[in-house]
Amino acid sequence: RNQVQDKMKLTELSDDRSEGYFSRGVGKVKTGDPKGAILDFNKAIELNPIYADAYFSRGLTRSAMGDQRGALQDCNNTLKLNPKYSEAYYVRGIILKSLGDEPGGCSDLSKAGELGFTASYTVIRDYCN
Repeated sequence: RNQVQDKMKLTELSDDRSEGYFSRGVGKVKTGDPKGAILDFNKAIELNPIYADAYFSRGLTRSAMGDQRGALQDCNNTLKLNPKYSEAYYVRGIILKSLGDEPGGCSDLSKAGELGFTASYTVIRDYCN
């Protein structure tokens, strides 16, 4: 009986609760509240400045809202914290390409593919050759 009860416990959040703000931000994105999501991602980053997923999710949200420069900065921060974050290279590559930096964008798309994000090869084939 004690073993079953142990399995029913929720994973505890750290004292800073950055994971809670991050999760709530993801939920807000899914329910169509990107501005609220940005506020939650900001709080998660404030509480945990090395939270790469929070930077990345804020970048995706900023990009969807049309803030490509802010999204680019968030992708840069994500990659500083985790240089193997393939999706961040992919998104940054698309943003760079859209901002007119074709060599930089295609280089990032290639890096994303090398790190295992194979969807980038389709974009490279269509836009970088």
